[in-house]
Amino acid sequence: MPEGARIEQRLLLPHNIVTTVIAPEPPEEVLDFYEQRIEEEGWTLISTFEQGGVYTVFALRGRRDATLTISPDGRGGSRIRASVSRTEWHRLEPLDLP
Repeated sequence: MPEGARIEQRLLLPHNIVTTVIAPEPPEEVLDFYEQRIEEEGWTLISTFEQGGVYTVFALRGRRDATLTISPDGRGGSRIRASVSRTEWHRLEPLDLP
């Protein structure tokens, strides 16, 4: 986690682990931190996009996926919601249709 960040909530759902974190840095700086950490931890960064000041990052590692949503907290910091799938993805073979 970024320096000064704290976990606000952690949920263990049947197929996901969802963690909400509050960080003192603005979303742009938090995004840089997490993009770097994602690659250091062996995840493949698939996409990053921004809409209305909210950043969404999607990454894969093996057959698992992670989604981070980084938004302003209204006080100059960030609210980060991280969801990591515990369900493994499986390759779907194309159907042989006539």
